[in-house]
Amino acid sequence: MTDSENLRLDRIETTLDDQGSRLDRIETTLESQGSRLDRIETTLESQGHTLTEQGQRLDRIETTLEKLVTQITIYDGKLDAYQKASQQVVNIAFGLLATAALSVIIPAVLGK
Repeated sequence: MTDSENLRLDRIETTLDDQGSRLDRIETTLESQGSRLDRIETTLESQGHTLTEQGQRLDRIETTLEKLVTQITIYDGKLDAYQKASQQVVNIAFGLLATAALSVIIPAVLGK
């Protein structure tokens, strides 16, 4: 083997060593990215469970609100009936007061 061939083989060997160390760095980077992806996957899975739990909680809140709206509607109807009844009582009271006043005033005016 000649010196030029040896020199060429040395350069090829150096190039292969450089490529090998470059491949090692790429492999290390890929491994770290793989572990990072695993952590992201774990985080996403836990958030998925959290979202499911939040959805169930929102469903329970919605059910409770629907019950409250039903109760408010019932109480609103009762309040409306109470207001109408109170107005009728006031009207009757004023009618009785007017009748009593007239029953005193008319005989006094007419002198009976």
